[in-house]
Amino acid sequence: MNTISVAPEKGKERTAQNHHVILQERTAMTVTGVKEVVSCDETGVCMDTVCGRLNVGGKNLRVNELSVKEGEIRVSGEIEFVQYTKVKEAGNSLWKRMMR
Repeated sequence: MNTISVAPEKGKERTAQNHHVILQERTAMTVTGVKEVVSCDETGVCMDTVCGRLNVGGKNLRVNELSVKEGEIRVSGEIEFVQYTKVKEAGNSLWKRMMR
């Protein structure tokens, strides 16, 4: 799995960033506040945003533009769903279950 990190340059801190999802007629989408693109193929794009993990699913999806500096991504294709999910923290889940 390839990841694309949308992180600030070394030595520079990222300022607080807004998060917007703009969907245009289910064929084009712009997302801001992207921290990292976790995976992408023609059926889905998974990204970590400042508001959590965002999954976009559909057909013939393409990443048309990715601005690492701005934390923005543009996706086109037949967009079927947009879903936020929780990211499980590795190692903590077993500990949390034991402490219940």
